[in-house]
Amino acid sequence: MRFCRERIPTCPRAHRLLTVLLGGVFALSLVAAAPACARTAGQIARDARTHEDAGRYAAALRHQLELRRSILTDADLELVIALNEARTGAVDSAWSRLHGGLLSAALTDTGDVSRRHDYPYERDGLWVNGRFDGWYWYVARARAELALERGDWPAARAAAHQALEARPYSGKDALLLALAAARVGDLEFSEAAAAYAAHLEPSLPEAHHLLGLHLWRLGKRNEATVAFQFALQADSSFTPAALALVRSRLPGARADTLPRGFLTGIRRAAELTSPIGPKVEEDRQQDTSPMLAWNPHTPLPQELIAQLRSKDPLTVYVHVLIDPGGRPRSLELPYSSPERIPLGVYHHLSKDILSWRFVAPTRFGAPVVAWVTAEYQINP
Repeated sequence: MRFCRERIPTCPRAHRLLTVLLGGVFALSLVAAAPACARTAGQIARDARTHEDAGRYAAALRHQLELRRSILTDADLELVIALNEARTGAVDSAWSRLHGGLLSAALTDTGDVSRRHDYPYERDGLWVNGRFDGWYWYVARARAELALERGDWPAARAAAHQALEARPYSGKDALLLALAAARVGDLEFSEAAAAYAAHLEPSLPEAHHLLGLHLWRLGKRNEATVAFQFALQADSSFTPAALALVRSRLPGARADTLPRGFLTGIRRAAELTSPIGPKVEEDRQQDTSPMLAWNPHTPLPQELIAQLRSKDPLTVYVHVLIDPGGRPRSLELPYSSPERIPLGVYHHLSKDILSWRFVAPTRFGAPVVAWVTAEYQINP
């Protein structure tokens, strides 16, 4: 029979009773052996990561809070606790934690470009080493998402601006900035940011839809129609764009209200604070692995080849969110400077991958949503 420390009374009276009942030597041996049953910080962290990988964010949060009580302060752990608080509905607690001293300091940690990458799969080791290993973008992006949810538009704009500075080629960060700018009344800036977001990530129907609403508001109905059509090409089930496409053609119809939310449907898996998964860094258990089924690689136009400084082939690893039918629904592009990969090349890459098709992985015999890391070759 195995005993753990939690089952052994620690007060003197209880210990004397245990000694009488079980015999002094046996009881003392139990107390001496009890610490061997206590979990180490590494074990707690691995348990938390296992729950996260399965999308059990509440269970992961319990382990991470236990871990926080047992180790020195670590900004990576503080960040993941805030994210899981947000994912489980504790938005105010997550907001306070994201604006605490530890993560405010992490947000200013912008010096090392080599750390501008996603958290890896085996991220639990980063929670217990007492230093910040992550990318400050995570703090800015999480703040922007929660500020948008709370209706704190100035804070959302400021945080989204920081996130876009960190990832200048992120259409999602540009979309967040466009939404926040619209809510503080800067409609001209919002329109420009929405157009930039749609150009960066053509797979974002939310960006095309927001741009179309701005164009409709300005009386540019034909251009608005094109934007709504692009939104439906990215996702034919995106209802707001379908309704706007019909209404914008009605004589005298006023432009629809600007949206308040960020991403929709399975694309919410790309939000840091959403309970919708899987997240990019998670390793979900699957019966089969995803596979690339069709890759109609489109060559770079000559004008884009001329913009490349390097004449050697470049390999870019892109995270692609695919639906159960194997269609790309969202992209996560790696960090790169405009000097290395020009904006036009990123747009070409994003648009090209939309035409790819995958065989989705299965779980319990049914295809599931998944992130796939695709290798994209840029040949000058």
